Amino acid sequence: MDVGEAAASATSTLKADVRMVLVGEEKVGKTSLLMALLEDEFVDHVPSKLDPVLIPADVTPENVVTSIVDTCSVSEDETSISNELSAANVICLIYDVKVESTVSKVTTYWLPLIRKVLGEEHATPIILVGNKSDGPNNHTQQVLPIMEQWGEVETCVECSARTMKNVSEIFYYAQKAVVYPTRPLYDVDEKRLTERARKALIRVFKICDRDNDGLLNDLELNAFQRLCFGIPLTPSAIEDVKRAVADGCPDGVVDDSLALAGFLYLHLLFIERGRHETTWTVPMGCSTELSPEGVQFVSGLFEKYDENKDGCLDPAELTSLFSACPANAFSREILAAVETNVRGWLTYSGYMAYWHMTTLTNLSQSLEQLAYLGFAVGRGGTGKSIGSTRDAIRITRERRVDLMERSTDRKVFQCLVVGAKDAGKTVFMQSMVGRGLTEVAAIGRRHSPYVINRVKVKDQDKYLLLREVDVLAPSDVLSGTESNGDVVAFLYDISNPDSFAFCATLYLKYFYRTKTPCVMVATKVEREEVEQRYETQPEEFCRQHELPRPIRFARSQIGQPSGSVFEQLATMACYPHLRRVYFLHDSNLLSRITFGAALAALAGFLKQMSNKELEEEDSSKNEDFDDVSESVSEQLEPETKRSRNLQKETETIPEGMSKRQFKKLQKSDRWQEKRKVKRAEEKAKRKERRAQLKADGKGQELAGRRFHRKMKDSQCKLRVAVDMQFDHLMTARDQKRTVIQLSWCYSVNRRAENPLQYHIVSQNGKSRQYFDKTYENWDAHRHLEPLEKVFDPEEIVYLTADSENVIEKLDDTKVYVIGGIIDHNSQKFLCYNLAKDHGFAHARLPIGEHIKMDSRKVLTINHVFEILLRVSEGNTWPDALMKVLPQRKSAAKKETDDSTSLPEPDDDKIKEELDE
Repeated sequence: MDVGEAAASATSTLKADVRMVLVGEEKVGKTSLLMALLEDEFVDHVPSKLDPVLIPADVTPENVVTSIVDTCSVSEDETSISNELSAANVICLIYDVKVESTVSKVTTYWLPLIRKVLGEEHATPIILVGNKSDGPNNHTQQVLPIMEQWGEVETCVECSARTMKNVSEIFYYAQKAVVYPTRPLYDVDEKRLTERARKALIRVFKICDRDNDGLLNDLELNAFQRLCFGIPLTPSAIEDVKRAVADGCPDGVVDDSLALAGFLYLHLLFIERGRHETTWTVPMGCSTELSPEGVQFVSGLFEKYDENKDGCLDPAELTSLFSACPANAFSREILAAVETNVRGWLTYSGYMAYWHMTTLTNLSQSLEQLAYLGFAVGRGGTGKSIGSTRDAIRITRERRVDLMERSTDRKVFQCLVVGAKDAGKTVFMQSMVGRGLTEVAAIGRRHSPYVINRVKVKDQDKYLLLREVDVLAPSDVLSGTESNGDVVAFLYDISNPDSFAFCATLYLKYFYRTKTPCVMVATKVEREEVEQRYETQPEEFCRQHELPRPIRFARSQIGQPSGSVFEQLATMACYPHLRRVYFLHDSNLLSRITFGAALAALAGFLKQMSNKELEEEDSSKNEDFDDVSESVSEQLEPETKRSRNLQKETETIPEGMSKRQFKKLQKSDRWQEKRKVKRAEEKAKRKERRAQLKADGKGQELAGRRFHRKMKDSQCKLRVAVDMQFDHLMTARDQKRTVIQLSWCYSVNRRAENPLQYHIVSQNGKSRQYFDKTYENWDAHRHLEPLEKVFDPEEIVYLTADSENVIEKLDDTKVYVIGGIIDHNSQKFLCYNLAKDHGFAHARLPIGEHIKMDSRKVLTINHVFEILLRVSEGNTWPDALMKVLPQRKSAAKKETDDSTSLPEPDDDKIKEELDE
């Protein structure tokens, strides 16, 4: 299958990983290049612009789904092109190498426009493409100054759609700019590696330096090559590498081996030559642990220096053990991180936990101490008397591989502990090493952010390292290490109304939609529980985000290292691929789930979740699951029922799953079977009805239903905008609901004889991710810019139920703005205050003037939109309100319509007129 065929088959089924936008002056050949890529040959006659093309992963070098968006500077205005630029992952800026004006426009118009749209410090890579380079001459010299001046320009490529020169290379470089970005690795201004890239490569160098001599010999260099790229280097290739390093870095090669300076220079060379994917290929996600040899060595040291054989090291014994080291490793802060006896002496369990903690968190210190303590002496192979401390360390498999394989051989796991001040983090952590409130009070303010101890997980010894994340406010930025753990425990104080909001905000900001298992832990549960000042309460929040129910950490668990909460955290860290099972099961049952049973439950649960998603799609049409199931069940053949009954008798309930949960799972499976039957029946009925209408000569009704008038052809010029700037105030679930309400607005507008002019503004928040590809075809105006940049502020009327101004008549010169938020009435006066702060006019619908309502007068987005639509069609306010308002609002027309200003009836006068 060629690129064109693959693109055609993928357009309706895939979602793009890389969105590439082609921009440039008229007639520079943007569309010709895209057509040449798709057809694999030059196309003489091309349209002015192609629709977006989606290329599947299996035909791209980097195995990513790629969307290519064509633009036309003639038929599209600057706003439309700006919208495409904002949504791009990479921009191909195309110019004609034979037309000087198109080259000058690169710096005088296009690059400034991109910075204007994306910001001065934007990180979107730009590829300069010189098209129509049909001859042998090279024109790259004319754009090299542009690359020097504009740091966001990744590279420049000359090509020709006519001769197919470098056509596929353009799109490869564009993909590479997204998949392997240069900016995190390379400082363009200083022409050197970034500090973060340098630290990462130093760590890789140390890990690959197996003999710990500060050099990479040929064997170690080859092992690094095989680890990263899967193929070894030939001896001549290794010599070529060392020769290239020696030419550019005099200190890079020492004793025919690659030094650290040379290793860093080698990667700098890769980046400067456009091979930065080489640096990105170095694996991440691994961790370091003590090898069996390392465990045996440090365990032997404990036995050697525990002179009185009491299972503890007193201060004198501890000093004697580390006498060969420059300093005693066990400061007061370190002793507070591990288990000690009542006298503060280091136990064997605490001693071993220290080594596991240091090896994971500070590898260089661990290796240094092992070297001082004599690990390498007498451990060399091939007759040597000196070995390497590297043998005491094992590098674990990458975490993503563990997730794919659904198993791990790791022994040490890290749990991040997050919570507001006074949530009880210190007491919670110290409880894992057996310290109660009295001992915690004696520790003082200065203590290690770590606590580690041994935990049993399914009869196996694991080490759980608790790390307190130092964050004072939800707005603080977490570093990579502070948000990178195997499991996360969010602690909140049930007696503090602001405690849970801290946890919820950080969860949504850093851990929502990640593969890291998370759990909420309620502390100080003996105190009176108060309502949390957050849009949802903890139990509901966990249910919405498919988290386990909050674990209650009671006072009785303080100082108990064998507490179930620590076992649950360790279990979640060991088996992160079962995080949905933790949501399915009550948290308190986790300790009773065997691994095999959990896998069986996972298989059933994943099937249930896929069924659940399909059920939710039909929830608006099928409100009663049982009624629909029974009605379809009556139509099933007897053989099907007998087969099901036989299956029911022979099925066994998976271990770890309750009978009720198993029945729900079976019910969901049956519903999927019946759903197909029901859909087929509905389709047959629609087909039969259409045939009957045609037979009765009423075929025009079918045509009438399918006709939809475009906004541009509508006689109604009333503008209604939905302001989507409130994503940060909504949960993910409410963001999805907001998008659904926008689709209902579009649906009712699409069916109107004269649609409103429908605008969606400030559409640059998180809710944007819930718009699938079908939304791109909407007949609606979508804007990334804020309200005041799309419309004249003098024309804006912000609709809010809190306004004292009442709309009596719709004005076509105004823009009526609906706040795009679902907040369950938690954000009081939000839209009203926003309008006042920005100087916008504000008003409310005349609901109270025409309608009696028993409930609140706050309506959904689509209800407000439809009311405006009905009034624009000529309906009165009372009629429009009664047509749109749902029955649950208990709305009724007022007997006397205040809007008509009729006088009160005079009973005496009416009686006189009747007598006459």
